[in-house]
Amino acid sequence: MTAPTGVRDLMPRLHRYSLEGKLAFLVAFIVLFVAAMAVGVYFVTGQALLSLLFTLSVSFPLCILAVRRFMGPVNDVLQALTNGIASLQDNDFSTSVAVTRSDEIGDLVAAYNELGATLRSARQDIFQRELLLDTVIQSTPLALVLCNVRNAVVYSNGAARRMFVQGRRLEGHNFQRMLMDMPEPVRDAV
Repeated sequence: MTAPTGVRDLMPRLHRYSLEGKLAFLVAFIVLFVAAMAVGVYFVTGQALLSLLFTLSVSFPLCILAVRRFMGPVNDVLQALTNGIASLQDNDFSTSVAVTRSDEIGDLVAAYNELGATLRSARQDIFQRELLLDTVIQSTPLALVLCNVRNAVVYSNGAARRMFVQGRRLEGHNFQRMLMDMPEPVRDAV
């Protein structure tokens, strides 16, 4: 049995922690760790300056490792999103990123994946329409020729190919020169 849509939308958020909350927890943990270490060393040595120096020399590398461990997955996801956006700019809508987070980064990944799915669907719709239009144009008995500014043929249908070049490929030919070889009534009609 599935939950109603409104409840299902809220369910993933029940065990959700923000990126800011996770970072605040990490900082609080580091501060408590450093303080506990300083107190422990002070009780063992009885010297405040020595305990402070020892604590900083040991805890600083540990703090750097903790921050790198925390930020590593965030950086990986951000790099995947950067690569995905580059794919979108190259009109490649097939790339998606796995959603493994339940924070703002996870929301961003979900939004990116949704955008990719929308663009893929739109591209498929356009492709289907172009295919239908091409089928209609190819089956019409009217000769249709599309030329660029230099009079080179860039598109032609079957009727135009049969009329001008006995069914061969018409694209790339100079249409103006081709018309000069046609009988006068054909030139006048075009």
